[in-house]
Order: sequence, then C-alpha cells, then structure tokens
Amino acid sequence: MRFALIGVCIFGLFLSFFQASVGTGFAQDTDESLEPTPVVGSATRQEEKALQVPSHVTVITSEDIRRTNATNPGDLLRTESGLWVTNTSGSTPSGIMVDGRGFNNGGGNGSRVLVLIDGRRTNLVDSSNPDWAAIPVEAIDRIEIDRGPSSSLYGDNAIAGVINIITKSGAREPYTDLSLERGSYDYWKRKAVISETAGAYSYYFYGGYDTSDGYREHSDYRASNYIGNLNYKVSDFSTLHLRSGYVSNDYLLPGNLTKDEITAVGRRGSTTPLDPAGTHQGRLDLAFDSYLDPNHWMELTAGQTLRGDESLTTVSNSGSTDLNNDSRSVALSVKYRVTDRIAERESRFMLGVDLLKETNRAQSANNYPSFPVIDVENTDYTRRLIGTYVSEELPIGSALTLNMTGRMDWSRYTYSQTTTDLTTESSGNQSFRVWSPTIGLTYLTTPSTSLFATWSRNYRFPDWNELHGLFGVTPLDPEQATTYEAGEKIQAGSAFEGALSIFRTEVKNEILIVPPSLGASGTSSIGVNENVPEVRHEGIEASAAIRPSPTLRIMGSYTITRTKIQKGPFDGSHLPITPKHAGSATVDWGKDKGPVFSATGRFVGSRYLANDLANQQEKLPKYIVVDAKLSYRFIAGEVFFGVNNLLNRKYDEVGKVGGDPFGSRIGFNPSPERNFIGGATFRF
Repeated sequence: MRFALIGVCIFGLFLSFFQASVGTGFAQDTDESLEPTPVVGSATRQEEKALQVPSHVTVITSEDIRRTNATNPGDLLRTESGLWVTNTSGSTPSGIMVDGRGFNNGGGNGSRVLVLIDGRRTNLVDSSNPDWAAIPVEAIDRIEIDRGPSSSLYGDNAIAGVINIITKSGAREPYTDLSLERGSYDYWKRKAVISETAGAYSYYFYGGYDTSDGYREHSDYRASNYIGNLNYKVSDFSTLHLRSGYVSNDYLLPGNLTKDEITAVGRRGSTTPLDPAGTHQGRLDLAFDSYLDPNHWMELTAGQTLRGDESLTTVSNSGSTDLNNDSRSVALSVKYRVTDRIAERESRFMLGVDLLKETNRAQSANNYPSFPVIDVENTDYTRRLIGTYVSEELPIGSALTLNMTGRMDWSRYTYSQTTTDLTTESSGNQSFRVWSPTIGLTYLTTPSTSLFATWSRNYRFPDWNELHGLFGVTPLDPEQATTYEAGEKIQAGSAFEGALSIFRTEVKNEILIVPPSLGASGTSSIGVNENVPEVRHEGIEASAAIRPSPTLRIMGSYTITRTKIQKGPFDGSHLPITPKHAGSATVDWGKDKGPVFSATGRFVGSRYLANDLANQQEKLPKYIVVDAKLSYRFIAGEVFFGVNNLLNRKYDEVGKVGGDPFGSRIGFNPSPERNFIGGATFRF
C-alpha cells in the first residue's frame, strides 16, 4: 500500500507541525486548550484515555450534535472517517444503513459495525442492522466511534468497529424543554424533555412525535419516540440504572427508480404507491455497577427488546411480498475488573461473560406471477450466544502499553421453515465456535501524542436473513477476518486533535449476494447469499480538528477505502457502494450564547452499483453536498434555521442491480435536493 506509507509520512509531519503550534499560539486565549485528554469506554469496555487506546477513536458530543441539522443518528455519522452512510428512503430515517471499512455493499447483508445504546447491542435479530429511527438525536449525550475490529471484546458484528451511543441522564439543575421543528416536505417534530437530579435519584425523560411527507412520493413517515433513564445512587460506590425506550412508526416505501422511470415520474416520483411498513419496538435494561474497593469493580446488566415489523414490498413488473415479523432479544452481561500499579503506572485486568438469546418468527405472503411456487411461508428461528473474554492492559516502561484481549464464542441456531404451495417443511440446527484474539501496542511519544499498532482475528456469524433462502436454510460459515492496523493520534485539549489509521483486513468467507449464474447453488433467479472465499479491505482514515480562537473551530476528515475480491468467480473485482474516496470539512463559529454558525461540506467519490460484483455497470457519479445552520442561543432557549444540500445537487446515494431475473432491473434511490429546516426550543 504505497499510498498508505505516503499518508503516514504526510500526516505525521502534519501532526508534528500542529503540536508545535499548539504550544506556541493556538487557542491561547481560552482555558479550553487546557482540557484533559478525552475519556472513552467503547474501545476497551471500560473508561480509558483516548490516547491509551490502540485504535482510532473519536467522540461526537452533545454540543457537536446541537450544531448540525441532523434529525437522526445516521446524519451525524456522515462526516466520520471510515464510515459510510446510505439512505434508500430519501429524507426519512426508515432506509438508513451504516457500515465501515468497505463493508457497506448495498446488497442487504448484515452490518459489520456493532451498534450499542449505553453499552448494550441494538443490532436486530433478523438482519443484524440497527434501527436508526429508534434513537432520537435529542436524547444522545455523546457517540463514541471505535474504528477497527472489536470481536475479541464484543463478539458478533464488530469486524469493522463499534459505535456506542450514550444517552443523557439526570441534569444537575432541573429543567424542562419544549421544542418544535418545521421543515421541507411538510416535516413537523414536537418534543419534550424533563430532567433532574434530586438526592440519590436522577432522571431523564424524552418524548417526541414527528411527521413528514418525505422527499419522494409515497415516502410518508410518522413516528412516536420515548426514552426514559432513571438512576439511583445506592451508595457512594454503587449505582443502579433503569433504561427504557419505545418507538412506533408507520411509513411508506418509495422503492427505487430506473432511468426511464425517473424520466417519466421525476426524481421525487415512485412506482410503488402501495408499499406500507410499520415498526413497534420496546426495550428495558437494568444495570448495576459497584466499586467493591478502590481496585475492584463489577457491572451486571440485563435487558430485553421486543419488536414487531410489518411491510409490503413490491418489485416493479415482478410481484410483491407481504411480511409480518416478530422478534425478541434477551441479554445478560457481567464484567469484573481488577486494577493494580506497575512501576507507577496503572495495570488493568478484566473478565467478562455475555449471554444472548434471540428469537424471530415471520410469515411472508408472496405474489410473483412469474414465480408461482411459494404462496405463504412461515419461519421460526432461535439463536443462543455465549461469549467469555479476558482483557489485560499491561504497562511496559514509562511510555509503552501492551493490550491483550481474547474471547471465545459459542453460537447455536435452531430453525424451522414451512411453505404452503410446495408443502415443504424443513428444520435443523447449526453450531459455531470461534476464538478471537487481539494484541495492541500504544506508545506515548509525548504527553499529547501516541502511536499504536494492532493485530487481531475477528468474525461475524451469519444472520437469519442471510441463512434464510427461498427453498430452505442456506448453509453458511461465519466470516473470519485478520486485521493489521497502525496509526497516530494527538490530543492537545480542544486546541487541536487529530488521528490517522491505516488498516488491512483479510476476510475469509465474506457473505455476499451472488448472481445465480456464477454462484455455487444457482437455485434462485434473484441471487443467493454465499461465502466468497477471500476479500481484502484496506485503507486510510484521517480526522483532525483545530480551534484557532475561542469562537472558531475547523474540522475535517478523509477516507480512502479499497475492497477487492481475491478468490472466486469475481476475482479482481471491487465491492460496490462504498466509495474509494470520501471526505468532509466543517467550520463552526460561535459561543454558548448568542449567534452560532456551522457549515459542512461532504465529498463522495464514484462507486459501483450494489450487487454489481462483476463491475460491469456504469458507476454512480461523485458529488459534493453542503449543509449550513444558523442558531441564536439565549438563556431561555434557542432558535435555528438550517439548509441541507445548499448547492441543490442532484445525486443518488444508492443504486442497485436486481429484479427477477437477476440483473433485469437497475434502479436508483434519489437523494433530497435543497431543503430547509427551522425550529425553536424553550427551557423552563
């Protein structure tokens, strides 16, 4: 990777220059330049200084969120290096997909990024993707993004990284917020927040209701959302946490459009006017953490999520599928940590156990005249996971730290499937056992700069949507990956921070939708999920932020991602949808009170259509999008006005090869043109 070595040299000089500048000029007039190194918890499952973590970690704070036009977490992640966000629905959150390091291929495969809310996994039972509509941005205190493989700590779904969303808790001073937002496409949002700390108790409650007609025709969206966090301080050393959430939404699926259909009905048009969908999801978590003494700490977490989905999906000129899906997830996690001192530095040992049981029951009614074989299909699926892990953080000398983590996971699938027209019934089970080790080194070159290097082996189990085929369960092996990564970080308070990571991941048995004519099974005209023998993911992820004055902050990120199939019928082809080049730049100006202005520009390079594993179709073109927001803050609240896609670019985030037979339809999902949003919040 010649470009990687060049990038290391350039960015190393860049960091050295700014480190010298921080000490002599930048942000001298603000105490913020003296802020301590940020503390994160997702990278090691325990609180840790970001410089000590052997990976590229960034944090999106509540103030960062407040300065954007984001209406969902996906919008917040678009400017982060290493991540790629797409939305097939246009302007509503119902079609959001987030993945990292070239794994977002648009084919409908499960996510390789593990998404947590307050430390507990939210990836769905059937698809292993999270529901981004279930997480209101107003309830987020911060988002920790740990790029790189984390299976040795978290297990399944963490090949490309971990996103931990920490929700807000009780405020020191009691307050009530009432907010109203209005925007293009008849967007309305009403929300209320109550928060307080009273003695040993603290609480945070959020309630919101938003509606939109959507950028596309037939993309209407209606959602109710609730978040409730209650904390009780049992003693000076122990705390009990009760966290809950509920979301109910109803929306329409606008589908994709061919070039001829865009000419006929326009970019905002739709050819699927009768495709409704709905989701109802509730979660409840109970956690207890305690310092048994100054050197021993433990945490116990238990939680349950119940979810129901309904949808009708139409494939133009082919037919439709009516789906009802109910799932349940029950999780239990125990962590125990021991802290010691070695040569005046802190050493940490951690032991943990994760238990997870997932069940999914679905019924689908199919109506495809050209494929009149399966009318009604019923499936039942259960997955049990047991994971145990150990982690050791060992200081070596005054500046070097060795991180070692190992995890063993056992997974057992039990399933049954029946069809009416074929009058078939199949059932069975599969079991997997996977070992995932990680070794990382961190070297503090200065108190504000560190170098890191990591080697790890990781995995992802197939999800139910991938195992489930038209004619029964498709046997699939877990994805297994070996990753080599190195990087550099600098944290000089708020005056300057920057990070660079370079990685190569060799994935064996990566699960992709393969066209039937080239697949091993070849049983379906719409393609099947199969294990591709070997795929290489490699790239560079860079991010930086500088504050030249107390009121001005400039941020930027750039990502180079290259994914290439190394073996199999598509040897030499690049995976689709994730661009090779992507970057962002943001300028923030303002203080806590008075006017605040923010503008962000995003560049996205060209990329292949989803499912175009042969790289034969015309690429989706590159584009630049600029968003801006102006706010005025006062003691009793805030008013704001924002513009998205200021330059009014016409672009498509997603395009796909599909249809029946496979490849007969090339459809695009047009993204919103220039649109506006405004609102006000009043605090009591």
